[in-house]
Amino acid sequence: MAGKIHTAVVEKEKEMKKEADIQAGKYSSLKNELDKEKAQKDIEIMRKTKKEIDENENNWKAKVSEKENTIVELQTKQDLLQNKLEEYYEKSNKSHEILEKLGGIEKAIIKPVNSSRIGQQGEEYVLQALKTAFPNNTKIFYTKKNQCGDIVFNIENTSKWIMFEVKDVETSNIKNHKQGNDLKKFYEDSETNKLGYKLDAAVLVSLNCIVDPTITNLEPFVKDGKPYMYVDNARTENSDPISLFRAIVGMMKFMIDHCIDNKEENFGMKIEKYMEPTRKMLKLYGAMLQNHNTSGKNLDKMKESLEGLIKDLETDKVKNEGGLKRTNTDALESQPKHFKTEHGLSSS
Repeated sequence: MAGKIHTAVVEKEKEMKKEADIQAGKYSSLKNELDKEKAQKDIEIMRKTKKEIDENENNWKAKVSEKENTIVELQTKQDLLQNKLEEYYEKSNKSHEILEKLGGIEKAIIKPVNSSRIGQQGEEYVLQALKTAFPNNTKIFYTKKNQCGDIVFNIENTSKWIMFEVKDVETSNIKNHKQGNDLKKFYEDSETNKLGYKLDAAVLVSLNCIVDPTITNLEPFVKDGKPYMYVDNARTENSDPISLFRAIVGMMKFMIDHCIDNKEENFGMKIEKYMEPTRKMLKLYGAMLQNHNTSGKNLDKMKESLEGLIKDLETDKVKNEGGLKRTNTDALESQPKHFKTEHGLSSS
């Protein structure tokens, strides 16, 4: 009995050992297969990674090569353009010099557009004409104040002052320019006391156009008891501003004296007596001055005649100092029609 059991045990152990060997063989076989598969996978992965790397590297190299080619192409184009520019500048160098010179000439001949600068030039024109016409008068100067006119002229050895307002504008007439504000300001300025003394007369000088189409050029008139005068085209139509302003001052001096003393019943007739030949001589003198073939002697004679008329005004003033004074404005209104007692109105 014991022998059978022992034999059975031995047999069982053999079967179990055999089974164990079979299992061990299967395990070993599976392990080998797994190892082989793993190794194969590693090889495949390595091959795949290397291929991708190679592809990426090739793509990068291709892009780099493309950019380098583009750079070379652009550089070539730039060199070509640079060469063309150098050739252009070399050929057009003289043209640039000419253009620069033309630009300088253009700037030199263009009139200044700044209105204040233009006004200063016009005022200087009148101031120098007055100072040259009256070289011994030391009281001719800019007012340098607002609402006082541009220039004041002191009648020598008196306390009488003439205001000059200068307009240097390109327009048809001053009356309609700026809706008439220039004329309005002219009369307001003539009444100012800002200078510390009264202005006894006022002259509006327009250098390039007429002042008022309804008022005669160089014809004095009285407004609110004060003498006034308009001067049309003082620069454009008068070749001798010195004689022009000498005549203007002479007539205004006579007007001031009359307005103060109210002398002479025939005052209007006497003013007209001198104004008309004075205007004609000024015009004739300007025309002769422009004619280069006219002798200097004839011009001198013309100037002497003009100055003689102004002296006659002074002489008549002295002769009539003993005349009767009028006591009211009715006498002034009785003057001849051609003498103006108010701005733009003829007396009857």
